[in-house]
Amino acid sequence: MFEIRGAEVLLKPRRKVPLEALRGRLKSEVPFPGEAEERRVREGAWAREK
Repeated sequence: MFEIRGAEVLLKPRRKVPLEALRGRLKSEVPFPGEAEERRVREGAWAREK
């Protein structure tokens, strides 16, 4: 369920479902827009820390 409060949108479950039951449900073959760039930035930051 969605609840809009001013500039915020809250997501609330319709029913209580254990998190373990949801594992793997959002896997997708198609990457989200910007996902590859975000991964490169994260990996670059990780490499600079070493």
